[in-house]
Amino acid sequence: MHTREIRYKVLNHINDILHSMGRDINEFELTQGKIQSSAIAKEAKYVHFERNIIVNEKDLLLPYKLNIEQKRAYNIILDTIFSNKPRAFFIDGPSGTGKSFLYRALLATVRHKGFIALATASSGVAASLLPGGRTAHS
Repeated sequence: MHTREIRYKVLNHINDILHSMGRDINEFELTQGKIQSSAIAKEAKYVHFERNIIVNEKDLLLPYKLNIEQKRAYNIILDTIFSNKPRAFFIDGPSGTGKSFLYRALLATVRHKGFIALATASSGVAASLLPGGRTAHS
């Protein structure tokens, strides 16, 4: 193996470590070319981000404030998650019917139990309503 290849592999490894801390080796201008992080490092960064979302104490009380329909959906979804069954759910309703309220209750419960919950929405405005929320395309 040539010295150049070894240097590149070492820099890639350092970049993967930096990525897990939310940084990038290219910030330090150590090389003329760009060093790309591995897919594993990018995934670790996202997992680190999700694991460090702080669950608001008020959100942990939301399940006690759900209406009958919300509570039914909440229980079905959590039963599915905690029994490790593959399933998808679609919550639909007009504005003001409590969808975000239900989502916040679900996110708080799932995250409080140590699971990762990805809060995605189709728009930035909708994503901003959810703790740790992102747009689906991001």
